[in-house]
Amino acid sequence: MGLLIPNRLLVSCCLLLSAFLISASPDSLSKPVGQLKPEEEGKFPSDWKKIQGRADIYTVQVESGNTYLAARADKAAGMILTEAKISPKDFPKLKWRWRAKKLPVGADETGKNGRNDCAASVYVVFDKGMTKYTKDTLRYVWSATPHPKGMTVKAKDYVFYVIQENRDTLLDQWVEEEVNFAEDYRQIFKKDPPPVMAIGVQSDADDTKTSSWADYEDFILLPPNM
Repeated sequence: MGLLIPNRLLVSCCLLLSAFLISASPDSLSKPVGQLKPEEEGKFPSDWKKIQGRADIYTVQVESGNTYLAARADKAAGMILTEAKISPKDFPKLKWRWRAKKLPVGADETGKNGRNDCAASVYVVFDKGMTKYTKDTLRYVWSATPHPKGMTVKAKDYVFYVIQENRDTLLDQWVEEEVNFAEDYRQIFKKDPPPVMAIGVQSDADDTKTSSWADYEDFILLPPNM
């Protein structure tokens, strides 16, 4: 005769299993960074810090219940960071959403014309504190040029640009990105990545003296299995 399990015990086992599955779900393993708070609408986001340039071009905005970071750079530039101290082994990927609204006219990331502006960019900053910008950095760019997506540009020995979107991408439309920055680092710097210290954004139009408008939201670090 088979083993009979009391109903109450069976229900308890099912509840424990469900709880385990929920706790181990992929969503619980991701790590949001740079949280944007709707109560800060119209203000600079409290989870971010200005590194260089102007901070006043960035404000928290709310649209149809959706909270995002708005960048409005008119003949100006500013870089801001949010702390993200993680190991690339644990979180090798970054996901976010953005939309470009105005592209800086005449900009070119290659620096050939001295107008190194872009509509939007997202930084992954490696192995450094929050106050210096002097070491290995990957900058994922929404370019105002027709440079192909995936193209890399060496800005300095420790800073490389990756063209993530270009001028052919539709304006004023949210685009979701996911990058494996750990693998990109290995391919570009030819070594394993050190710890990540921060995630940053920059919209700039100071070189072209035009306008660079973009919006950002939902920065999430992802583990290897996602």
